[in-house]
Amino acid sequence: MTARAGAAARRGEVLFSKPFPQDPQLSCAACHIRSGGFVDHRQHSVGSGGLFKTPTLLNANFNAPYFHDGRYDSYDQVVAHFDRAFELGLSLQDRADLVAYLAAIGDGLQPYERDGVTAQLKEINDFASVLNIAIPAHDTDVLRLRCIRSAANCGNWSSSFPA
Repeated sequence: MTARAGAAARRGEVLFSKPFPQDPQLSCAACHIRSGGFVDHRQHSVGSGGLFKTPTLLNANFNAPYFHDGRYDSYDQVVAHFDRAFELGLSLQDRADLVAYLAAIGDGLQPYERDGVTAQLKEINDFASVLNIAIPAHDTDVLRLRCIRSAANCGNWSSSFPA
């Protein structure tokens, strides 16, 4: 957490590491390991039937909806689920503090963008916008530089979009 984190986030950090009452081996921090980028790369029961891989909490503010099936729109809903499913006995203040902590560690400078179609289309659009200016201006230096830098990407793009 950064120095900007308030008192609620600091209290939430303590709760995040507190063992679950029904199973002292469990805690939020047992699966979301801070030194591992808030992830342990394992599957766990999260009280919804089945085992699910632990997601990282870094930049999570930008990745709603939450939970393995996207059923929750907010951290508050996720915390309430774990409180019910694991009988944590959290007070309203405890829940608010955990939400503040999740918001503090989930904050990032920019959202995480998965390497999917949206990211690839944005890159193609950026490439095309450079060409739209450089071609009419007969700017061969810019065209040469842009095409050399993009040659490998063009092969990757074409394999991503079936003919």
